[in-house]
Amino acid sequence: MVDIQHTFLEYAKKLCAEIGQPDLPIYAGPNRHKLEMSVYPKTKHKIQIVGNTGKQPIYIDYDASRHIVNGTEIAEIEMYKLR
Repeated sequence: MVDIQHTFLEYAKKLCAEIGQPDLPIYAGPNRHKLEMSVYPKTKHKIQIVGNTGKQPIYIDYDASRHIVNGTEIAEIEMYKLR
């Protein structure tokens, strides 16, 4: 039987290959995983979302909140390194 955690990681690997970056590191955000993530190392990363939402806030999963994105905000979050 294939479990969800294995399928999640295999999908991420497939996505990396399809965008032409098969060795790209794979990370998962810190919130609300129904998977056992404690087996993976957790490291802090700075991220910057590219683009602009104008005055429209959008939901961003890394902190489970809404943000107006202007392309300049840099957030520091802990993420699980899956590969």
